[in-house]
Amino acid sequence: MKHVEYAVATIGILLLIGCNWWGEGSKEWRYKGASKNIALGADGTIYSSGYTIHAIDKDGKQIWISEDTVGSPVIGSDGTIYAKRGVSVYALDPSDGSRIWEFETNGQINGQPALSSDGTIYFCSSFIGGEERFLYAINPDGTLKWRVEPPGLSSGLFHSPSVGADGTIYIGERCLWAYNPDSTLKWVTCELPYGNSYVSVGTVPAIGSDGTIYVLNPRYNELYAVNPDGSVKWSLGSLDVGDRIAPVIGSDGTLYTGGMGEKLYAINSDGTIKWEYATGDRITTSAVIDEDETIFVGTDNGLLLAINSDGTLRWSFETKPGEENSGVVSIVLGPDSTVYVGSGRDDVYTEAQLFAIRGSVGLASSAWPMEGHDPQRTGRAE
Repeated sequence: MKHVEYAVATIGILLLIGCNWWGEGSKEWRYKGASKNIALGADGTIYSSGYTIHAIDKDGKQIWISEDTVGSPVIGSDGTIYAKRGVSVYALDPSDGSRIWEFETNGQINGQPALSSDGTIYFCSSFIGGEERFLYAINPDGTLKWRVEPPGLSSGLFHSPSVGADGTIYIGERCLWAYNPDSTLKWVTCELPYGNSYVSVGTVPAIGSDGTIYVLNPRYNELYAVNPDGSVKWSLGSLDVGDRIAPVIGSDGTLYTGGMGEKLYAINSDGTIKWEYATGDRITTSAVIDEDETIFVGTDNGLLLAINSDGTLRWSFETKPGEENSGVVSIVLGPDSTVYVGSGRDDVYTEAQLFAIRGSVGLASSAWPMEGHDPQRTGRAE
């Protein structure tokens, strides 16, 4: 009888602990392999990339590894995987990772592709010192739809585009450009603070429910809110970020961002700071927000932090205790509440690991709850 009482008491203690072996914040499985970028298929397949893409099932078992050395997966509505490497964008078959088509440019492709609702694939390509500074639109069959060079651009395009609910394509570098789906320029604003500096927009644009575009300038620690007509709504300076960590948006419109300054910022939609949370090391991922407004971020020392909406710690998970090359590089939240976490330096894929961590609820139904907007990483507002 005493053994039974002891077991019941032990279970009770474990239930009171925020992070335990079977509760929220606990590890479900670990997969050793690529982890730099993570995307989820509609059927729950996890696609994790390094030099190649690994397809992994819900139990953490490998399904296939891509034949092509590609990374940064984005999943189309029909399951097609779009990925880039060097000068090319590839379409891969989700059944086995084989190549469907390849589209080659004359420059380095930066960031991830973004997908429109009609299946058009948008991406940026640059060649420093050369002529390749284009925003590309290609059809789902891999043929060129159009390409444009943003006016006033004297350096490369290094970030992923984002697509608004109305189909407008937003890209940022020295300025912020808005393009219509037919390739015509809708507007360009270079009126942002420090707009004449080398970089004025340093992250992927996040799009609010009212169409406001949010971008970060990590060089000057500025966050900008830009109206749908291209006018500046507000700017917030003196943020200790210093890295290219794209902002995300919570269900109540709160913005979350961070970076080198070892702080996660919660910022009200009017541009005032709501709270700050000291993470203890630099933030290495954009935040991901769940339905309870829990904010997940990764740090350079390998911690996955789950932070409550009031700025207090909910729980933490250490991906690779005491090991080098352990920084968290990617986070995705699945519809079943599983938190998928990639750990390992960008250039050390042999030591990279993918973890499945138990969460409590699914992704927030906000305007932009994670970088890339959704677990498929489409980069498209709805």
